[in-house]
Amino acid sequence: MRLANQNKATVAALIGLSLLPAVVRSEAQTSAPVTFDAASIRQSTSKSVRGSEGGPGSKSPTFYRYGQATLSDLIGVAWNVSSFQIVSSAPLDRESFDVSIRLPEGATKEQFRTMLQNLLAERFSLKTHIESREYPAYELVVAKSGLKMKEAVPGEPPPPTPKATTGPDWPDLPVNQPTSTARVFFSGGYQVTRLRVQLEPLSILSRMLPREDRLPVVDKTGLTGLYSFSLEYSSGSPAAGSDELAPAPDVFTALKEQLGLELVREKLPFDTVVVESFNRLPTEN
Repeated sequence: MRLANQNKATVAALIGLSLLPAVVRSEAQTSAPVTFDAASIRQSTSKSVRGSEGGPGSKSPTFYRYGQATLSDLIGVAWNVSSFQIVSSAPLDRESFDVSIRLPEGATKEQFRTMLQNLLAERFSLKTHIESREYPAYELVVAKSGLKMKEAVPGEPPPPTPKATTGPDWPDLPVNQPTSTARVFFSGGYQVTRLRVQLEPLSILSRMLPREDRLPVVDKTGLTGLYSFSLEYSSGSPAAGSDELAPAPDVFTALKEQLGLELVREKLPFDTVVVESFNRLPTEN
């Protein structure tokens, strides 16, 4: 399905990388180093296509590709961190690369990240260390008024989907399968987002809730069960000369009214990858 450029950017933000307070540390610290079966890193060309696919947990678990990836992108994947958790005195995004990797059968996501850390150290002479630093962030907590949904039971039907008052219908979900999806549309200058989640932990909201200030969200609800729910919220402002009201509340109000959750702004510690040194270009394949 093709989306308009604005919609693609929005959906990409919705399903972006998970924001975790702790990085994935290399298994090489406690076990013998592991390597890919084969790995190629070449400078991108005008024909390169940006994006990544494959790897453990995907439909192509033994193949991974990342086109037009900066060194910052690759560090983010290798340590499972967001861009704000990467610190370097020298720019990490002046060059882009096309990466193709073959993995051993049965490699896990953690092993993949360890292999990628080792590859970056070998090919870019990348040296790093981990520090805990505080950043502005949101804690996702249960509202004082109480949670407004019940833990899902596999095999039982999810709560009924709210009726769409404007715009497209809510996204369809497969029957009795863990899944999450988003639908975005625009009305009178407002952007309206509809989320549907089925049999997933509440921590999934940590990466599905884009905010204008782009601060990370950390799940502090303490709830470990699986939930099925729907959420609708608006962002933006009326179109010029229009007095149209927002079709849905903002994300803060929607969370409280529809799910019984709150976003509380705090300063929180995050493990940060501090880059000590690196070579701008990799050694030859």
